[in-house]
Amino acid sequence: MEPDEVLTPKDAARILRLNLETVRRLLREGLLPGRKVGLRQWRIRRVDLDAYLGSVPSRDRSEEDHTDGH
Repeated sequence: MEPDEVLTPKDAARILRLNLETVRRLLREGLLPGRKVGLRQWRIRRVDLDAYLGSVPSRDRSEEDHTDGH
């Protein structure tokens, strides 16, 4: 993947190994940087996703996934 690549929440969920709804919540809460395209669609820059990965301890990421029951 290219650093300037733009991802969908589904792409980000796959990369992060999180539930899609968890990624959407992180976007809404501003914890994962993203931009809205139109009224309902989110886009995430790969560099922002990489920065998020570097800023969140792995234990916290796995706990977030469990909050969705998955």
